[in-house]
Amino acid sequence: MPSTVKPGLFTGLLRILLFSTLLIAISAPSTAQAISNSSQNCPFAKPASTTASKRAIQQIPIDVEGEHEFRMPQKGDRRGPCPGLNSLANHGYLPRSGIITTLDAIVACQAVFGMGLDLGGFLSVYATLIDGDPLSLDWSIGGSVHGLLGIGSSDGLSGSHNKYESDASSGRGDAFLHGGDASTLQLNNFKSLYKLQPDPSPGNYDLNVIAEHRKATFNYSKMNNPNFFYGPFSGVIVSQAAHTFITRFMSNNTENGPVLDKAVLKSFFGVVGDSLDKLQVIPGSERIPENWYRRPDDHLLVDFALDALSLQLSMPELLSIGGNTGKVNSFTPLDIGNLTGGVYSAQRLTDPDIFVCYMFQLISNVLPDLIKTPVLDILGIVGRLVGQFILPHYSPQGCPALTLDTSKFGIYPGRQGSGF
Repeated sequence: MPSTVKPGLFTGLLRILLFSTLLIAISAPSTAQAISNSSQNCPFAKPASTTASKRAIQQIPIDVEGEHEFRMPQKGDRRGPCPGLNSLANHGYLPRSGIITTLDAIVACQAVFGMGLDLGGFLSVYATLIDGDPLSLDWSIGGSVHGLLGIGSSDGLSGSHNKYESDASSGRGDAFLHGGDASTLQLNNFKSLYKLQPDPSPGNYDLNVIAEHRKATFNYSKMNNPNFFYGPFSGVIVSQAAHTFITRFMSNNTENGPVLDKAVLKSFFGVVGDSLDKLQVIPGSERIPENWYRRPDDHLLVDFALDALSLQLSMPELLSIGGNTGKVNSFTPLDIGNLTGGVYSAQRLTDPDIFVCYMFQLISNVLPDLIKTPVLDILGIVGRLVGQFILPHYSPQGCPALTLDTSKFGIYPGRQGSGF
């Protein structure tokens, strides 16, 4: 029989735990201090054993009734490029307004999807810093948000092109090819995934199927978008997440194991229709299906790294940083070793521990320089957020400090001065 544990109760307990962690973390040393105290020559450390943090295998049904019933967004509600976040808001696991906090996203993604606290913390902190208000910790899953003191005022994830949301998305279109719109689900892009499991089979969009779609989205952008940009974070990391998260977080985990069939896929993406030629997008209708069970364990940073590398090993070009130089099929990669002063390389990034170190260093060392303001410097916002939301769940050891020579990005018109 399925577990009767309800995410609402679990969410409340998790909030208490995380707020307690925050109070402790406020007095913790800054990220820079934590890194400087670790030896540069130590082995790369994995987080605490992944099996230790995983609950016993059980069925965990997600409530879609009562306070968590599906409701279409109302006028003024924000929805953006991430179908998972849109679904959470449509069911009230996130504020239905679409304006959320760093902690909201971490708690909801863990409770409903089984996203590890380290992975959720990493992504939500980045969204807060690059697309939100690092003073109030508010950010928008799509559409404008106005920060305190004018800091962090932005269009949320909908305005995060090539900073968070990226070209070669799993479902959205490249901004250059759609009049600047990189937030709306493009039916042709969805169809390219859908048809990988031919009708009339219900299908199962496992990681092997997703890998085929990942190759197709990358090659399509390269062949059709003269401004295609594939950045060190938005491309190498987030673009992979947009693909692997489909199977890892949308699959229905019944007693027969995880299965992501066409009906569940369409529900999460807000698509209706019984066959390929009848598919239609209903904007704002992303929903958690009835009788849907979340994964029984948490998907951690290192698990995501393994998934991302499995895609990248099937298509080594996915580990490149670069883009088209103003013409289609002009993809010009940059040597990661040259970009990082020899600290990292494409070959070294195939080690999942080093890949996670690379992710951590981008957010703790490189990002602060890109978003530097006097207020953020004085208040130590970046170090504080990393210390509060990431370090309690993932403590890197021996990660070499990373600097990134972004001046080399000048040859890519798609970067538009701030792509990352």
